[in-house]
Parts: sequence; structure tokens; C-alpha cells
Amino acid sequence: MNIKVKKCFKIIALTAFLLVFIFTLSITALNDGLSKQLRSYSEDKINNYIENLSSKTALRTLSTIDRIVLHFSALASISVSYIPYPEASKLLFHYIYGDGSELRLSHEYFATSPYLASIIAKHGSGHHGPLALSQQQDWRLSLVFNPYYLDVTENNVRLYHPHIQFAQTEDSTVYTYVPIGLMKIKMYDNLVSALNPTPFYVYAEWSTQSYNNK
Repeated sequence: MNIKVKKCFKIIALTAFLLVFIFTLSITALNDGLSKQLRSYSEDKINNYIENLSSKTALRTLSTIDRIVLHFSALASISVSYIPYPEASKLLFHYIYGDGSELRLSHEYFATSPYLASIIAKHGSGHHGPLALSQQQDWRLSLVFNPYYLDVTENNVRLYHPHIQFAQTEDSTVYTYVPIGLMKIKMYDNLVSALNPTPFYVYAEWSTQSYNNK
């Protein structure tokens, strides 16, 4: 390959990368008229495709290509969500690719959640759960624990779920909206179950001083 061809190839690759980057930025972060239209169109197409995969999963008609797409999508979701939703990212990876061992998550976000603080103040000490929440009440919590359990003592809070397990493959009715910037992608539980995940115990724990010192 001569120098001119290499240079041309690099220019094409860089241009393609920039176009993909600009498109992704537009549909996930910008709010001008064109970006809104692109985002709405992209959401519809992506969510319709995901819904179709969920239906095929329920009917047990997934192809080998479909399963490859599911694994690729799972890894992409884990990577994309790692910065904005690290707890959900770690939980999803452990569920699909882990060995079922107990998982402890960082408590940093949960200990400062106004929603959780209000629930703990409402219920007080004791064992509580299962407790459910709407996604609007606390998006980040809902992506990890929904429902969730609480063990509250005078000095300690444990937020946990004893047996993380998504809806079974034949159930295409359970879903969660996952925000990716300004986009909202509708993810069905049974798509994850199609990847043969392993249920496990997951928790986060912190001192009640997190509240008492406020």
C-alpha cells in the first residue's frame, strides 16, 4: 500500500469516526430541532428492534446472530453505563458474566440519595422489603435495585437484594428505561435472561452517620 493510499484511508477513517461521534453527540446530548428529530427517530428504531428481539426471545426463536447481537449489546451497555451508572454497570456484568458470588457495590451514591434518605426516615430501624419505586423517584437506584430491601440499625444501613434475577425468557412484559444522555432506551429483562445469567446476592452498606451528620 503506497503512501497516498494510506493517507486516503486514514482520512476516510477519521471522517467516518467524526461523523459517528457528531451523530452520537447530537442524539444523546444536544437539544436543537434537528437533534430532537434525529433522537426521536433513533429511539423509535432502536426500541422497536429491541422489542422485536424480546418477542423472539419469548417465542424461543432467537438466531445465532441474534444472540451475538445480544452479547455485543450487553457489553456495549456495560461500557456506556460505567461512568454515569457504575453500580448498574457492575451489577449487569456480574449477572451475565459472573459466577454467582456475592457482590458488594459502592455505597457513595446510595448514601446520598434523597429518596433513600426519606424512605429510611419513614421506616426507621428494622428489616424492610421488598420495597418498590418508580424510576422517576430515583433513576440510578432503579437501575440496580427494584424492588429492594433495607436493613437499618442505629449505626448502619444495608441496601440489598437477596437474589438478583431478571424476568424469565418467556416473559416479554418486564422492562426498564435506560437513559443514555437524552435518549431513553427500553430494555426488556428477558433479553438478559436469554444470555443464561447467574443469580446472586448484591448489597451496599454504609454508616447511618451519613444522615446524622447532615
